[in-house]
Amino acid sequence: MKKSTMNLFSGIIVIVFVAGTILSVSLTFAKNGKIQEKTQSKSEQKTEQKVQEKKQVKTEEKTQQKSGGDDAGKTEIKIQEKTQIKSEEKNQETVEEKTQVKNTQKSTRKVKDENIDDNETQIKAQQKTQEKFQIKSEKDFESETENKMSDDSMNDVDIEKDDENIEQDNNAKKYKENIYNVNKNLEKVANKVKNNEKVAKEIKEVIEENEDSSDEIVDAMEKVENRNKFKQILIGADYKNLGQLRSSLVQNRNQIRKLTQVMEDLELEDKETIQEQLQTLNQERERIESVIRNNESGFSIFGWAFRITNGYPKDSIDEVNDSEDIVKDEEIEDENGEESEETEAEKTE
Repeated sequence: MKKSTMNLFSGIIVIVFVAGTILSVSLTFAKNGKIQEKTQSKSEQKTEQKVQEKKQVKTEEKTQQKSGGDDAGKTEIKIQEKTQIKSEEKNQETVEEKTQVKNTQKSTRKVKDENIDDNETQIKAQQKTQEKFQIKSEKDFESETENKMSDDSMNDVDIEKDDENIEQDNNAKKYKENIYNVNKNLEKVANKVKNNEKVAKEIKEVIEENEDSSDEIVDAMEKVENRNKFKQILIGADYKNLGQLRSSLVQNRNQIRKLTQVMEDLELEDKETIQEQLQTLNQERERIESVIRNNESGFSIFGWAFRITNGYPKDSIDEVNDSEDIVKDEEIEDENGEESEETEAEKTE
C-alpha cells in the first residue's frame, strides 16, 4: 500500500511538473507572437509613411515644375527688392557714418581750438605770475641786500667799536706786561755785570724808573681811553692824564739813551739782550704816542678852555716829535763835529 501511494504521489508530481512546463512554453510562444505582431505592424506603418512621403514629394515636384516659371520670376523680383533695400540701408549707414565722422572731426577741432585757447590763456597767466614773482623776488632781493648792507655796516661799526674797546683795554695791559718783561731782562744783565759798577748802576736806574712810572702810565692810559663820550664832547679830552703821558715820553727817551750808552761796555750776548729791550721800549713809546694822538684832537665845545687851564701844550704830538728829531740831528752833527776836531788835533800833535 505504501509503495502504491508513493508511486501515485510521484506520478502526480511528474504530471504537474509536465503540465507547468507546457503552460510556460505556451505562454512564451504567445508573448513572442504578440511581439512579432507589434513589430510587424510598426514596420508596416513606417513603410506606409515613407510611401506617402515619397508620393507627396513627387506631387510637390510636379506642382513646382508646373508653377516653376511664375515662382522663379517672383523670387527674382523679391531678391532684387531685398538687394535694393540692403544697398539703400548700406548707403544710409555710410552716409550716417560720414556725418558722424564729420561731426566728430568738428567736435575734435573745437576741442583742440578750445584747448589751444585754454593753453594760451594758461601760458599768459603763467607768464604774468612769473613776471610778478620775478618782480617780487627782485624787490625782496634788493630789500634783503639793503638790509644786509645795513646790517653789515652796523656790524662793521660794532666790530670797529669792539676792536677799539679791545685795543683800549689791551694798550694798558700790554704796556704793563712789556715793561715788566723789560725790567726782568735788565735785572739779569745787571746781575751779570756787577763788577762794572757804572754799567750796573745805569741799568738799575732804568729799572727803578720803570717800576715807579709804569703804574702811573697804565692808570693814565685807562682814564684817557675810557673817558665818557659826552664829557669828551662837552669839555674835551682828559688833558691832565694826556700831559702825564707826554712827560712819560721824555722819561722813555732818557731811558733809551742810557741803555744805548751802556751797550758799548757790554759783551755780545748782553748787547743782544739790551738791544731787544730797546726795541720793546721803542714799541711802547709808539703805543703811548698813538694813545695821545687818538685822544688829544677831537671836537669839543669847551675843550679849548680846559686845555688852557690844564696847561696842555698847543703843539700836537707829531709836531713835538718833528722838533725832537731836528734836535737829535743837530746833536748828532755836533757830536760828529767834536769827534772830527779831536781827530784833527790828534793828527797835528
